[in-house]
Amino acid sequence: MHRKFDIACSKSEPKLDNHIPNSLVFSKVEIQSSQSQEPRAYTSRSKRSFSKGAMLIGLLMSALSVISLTLADFQVKILSNSSPYLSNADIVFPMGISLIFFGLTIGFLSGKLLEFTTYPILVLVIILIRGLCGLINYILFLYVLDHLPLSKAVFMFSQNPIPCAILASIFLKEKLTKMHILCLVGAGFGIYLLSLNKEDRQAEGSVSGYLVCLVAVWIGGAEFVMTRYLNLKGAGPEWICITCGIGFVASALVAEELGFEKYTEFDWFMVESHGFLAGFYILGSILATKYIGASFVAPVINFENIFTICLDIFFFKYHFVYTDILGMVILALCIAVPVYINLNTNDDALEPLLCTSQNKKSKHHTCAS
Repeated sequence: MHRKFDIACSKSEPKLDNHIPNSLVFSKVEIQSSQSQEPRAYTSRSKRSFSKGAMLIGLLMSALSVISLTLADFQVKILSNSSPYLSNADIVFPMGISLIFFGLTIGFLSGKLLEFTTYPILVLVIILIRGLCGLINYILFLYVLDHLPLSKAVFMFSQNPIPCAILASIFLKEKLTKMHILCLVGAGFGIYLLSLNKEDRQAEGSVSGYLVCLVAVWIGGAEFVMTRYLNLKGAGPEWICITCGIGFVASALVAEELGFEKYTEFDWFMVESHGFLAGFYILGSILATKYIGASFVAPVINFENIFTICLDIFFFKYHFVYTDILGMVILALCIAVPVYINLNTNDDALEPLLCTSQNKKSKHHTCAS
């Protein structure tokens, strides 16, 4: 009876795994686990290289913005000496035209000029607000120049990385570490040292001037955060540039009269090239926030203070004082240290700073939604 049952079982389909020794089963499991871990290691390695590459692209865009802003400020100093009849509106108007040109060009070349019709209402509203910030900040800047010493105004306007970091940590969930906070405060102190011993048209400022400047600083920090948010939502740089350009053109037309009839050939060349460089500075910062966080881009722009002093030494016979040397060293260290830390940190810490297309596919995506 048992013999017949054994023969019947032998004629059925064999079940291979039922009679495999335990040692072979364990080895089979180990092979499968090792094969499944290999792609994970490769994915982690590729993600790490992708993250570092994105950060380097963002830093490159920031560096181009710093160089453009330095050259644009250098041209303003030349014009203030050679053509004192030019107004602030004469300087800002071509910058707005350049931004509109950049936006239209990028939109036509990418074929995304009309994509704004598919944007959510919130994104369209933020694009509009981002453009109006240019208009508001310029009007506030003119007020501050009339009510504060120039060195104090430059010092306060350079503090926008602090509100930018605060707003980015709240709305974009970017990490704000103790080292980051320390470097932000240190960079602000370095800029303060650079603002000392400078010639000003007025010795003291009014309380209203400081309050208006404080509002402008927070608006400047919010501009970086809004730009980063729009990049995360897929809104291309074309409409950010166009709305910002319209804001600058409107502010120039509203604030003062343009003096085109007074321009010489030299004035036309300097004003137009300044508009191109200043517009490219804004475009570069917009592109930089596409790859790295707003709280990471804003402090890097302050390198412009160091480059400006270097140009002043060679072209305007500016003489160093000890506060300049100390301020430049502190500012450079407080900007370079976070860059070095972020370039050598792990992927989890980089995640809030690097929200590109590959990161969005991850289930651990932590960017603004």
